[in-house]
Amino acid sequence: MPTDTERAVGLLRQYQANLTSPEEQALKSSVGKVSSILGSQLFSHLLKLLLTKLILSCYSSKHLKCA
Repeated sequence: MPTDTERAVGLLRQYQANLTSPEEQALKSSVGKVSSILGSQLFSHLLKLLLTKLILSCYSSKHLKCA
């Protein structure tokens, strides 16, 4: 099952494929860059680190109000 990030990248790539007019080429390029970044291993690893840190901070807090 794809992750939220993988679904977002897929949707961005579909959107990018629909940008065909000459006026949309700058937007098409920008969308391509964003989808490339979101699909990169670096982004994936940074996201995992952030989520791990968040989970650890929730479990180590006295109130455990992280949901």
